[in-house]
Amino acid sequence: MKVLLIALIVCASIPGKWCLSDDSKQMMMEIHNACLAESGVSPDIIGKMMQGEFIDDSKLKEHLICFAKKEGLMNDSGDVNEEAVREKIHAYIKDETTANEILSKCVVKMATPQDTAFHFSKCMFTTVKH
Repeated sequence: MKVLLIALIVCASIPGKWCLSDDSKQMMMEIHNACLAESGVSPDIIGKMMQGEFIDDSKLKEHLICFAKKEGLMNDSGDVNEEAVREKIHAYIKDETTANEILSKCVVKMATPQDTAFHFSKCMFTTVKH
């Protein structure tokens, strides 16, 4: 079972044995619900994403950037807060070399902040082994 939504960005990539605390799950759901209302993305598209099918959808990208910003993982310009991401990764992956490899692969500035969030989320999902 995947960890909640996108801690979407990081936590959805992590195997279920590293589940979030109930408080963290509640916070993630609040962020998800706020971003869902803001982006208007279809719950079906979110469901597909959670299964690993990242559909190139502008509303999904808006949802991902919204979530990343509210989590402190990205700013409005689409710059990834590498230290915040590293901190989240280190909660699950202790090896510094592996964490650096994940960061260098997944933290890539794309043409738009939305594309950066999409790439980052998809990369984290596919890179962190289940």
